[in-house]
Amino acid sequence: MFCCRLLTEEEKVRVYYNVENARVYRTGEPNFIEITAEMAPAVEFLINAYPEYTSIESLPLENIADQLSIATILYEKGLLITGEPLETTYDEPGDDTDEGDL
Repeated sequence: MFCCRLLTEEEKVRVYYNVENARVYRTGEPNFIEITAEMAPAVEFLINAYPEYTSIESLPLENIADQLSIATILYEKGLLITGEPLETTYDEPGDDTDEGDL
């Protein structure tokens, strides 16, 4: 996770990242995600654990909902990878056909 930094600015906690910027020519404002102060220890944990994989349950947050929330946010921004491919566990929008209807 050397593509991100955890900073506190003006009483806000932000994770700055550069995975969406080109390496040769960087333009525009820095990319960042604003997170709650309670989630900051989980991001710091992941930064310190890199390059080792870790489980979501090991993130230092009080409940599984918060652990999943920060993991999802970071994964969707390309800041986390999984040790194994993830399986889709939800229906695609507009896909409301049942196998019994065929």
